[in-house]
Amino acid sequence: MEALPPTAAAAVCSPAPRQEPRVQCLSRRWTAELLDHFRPFVRRLGAGQAVETENLEQAVGEALWNFETAVQENITVNGQPWQESSDLQNDTDIKLLEDQLDELIVEVSSKRNQYPRKMQINVVKGIKMQQKLLNQNLCTWRALLH
Repeated sequence: MEALPPTAAAAVCSPAPRQEPRVQCLSRRWTAELLDHFRPFVRRLGAGQAVETENLEQAVGEALWNFETAVQENITVNGQPWQESSDLQNDTDIKLLEDQLDELIVEVSSKRNQYPRKMQINVVKGIKMQQKLLNQNLCTWRALLH
């Protein structure tokens, strides 16, 4: 049996690069909203326990803190740990890009050869309707979560 050259042996024996074990999230704000949604469930863990009220409140508080800390330590937001992430810049960038896209759509529609003015009016109406529907859907999802 032939011995492998040192570089080939190292290539065979080297472990594969490890994947990030933490859950990857895109929005800190949405993740925080989900954490808020699960708070009542964690609080209900203490219901019906045969413990003094004072001790029960302390235990439930600790359980809630442990739950939130465990979630925060086991997720990344846009590739960054929870403590280092911020949604303020991300939300601002997304809103800015959406506004720029809407402006470009209106500009392109006004450059049409046939009925540019009518097209521009209809595009603006469509954009406003889309924003209204998105806001309604967001409100519906928030209501379902709470």
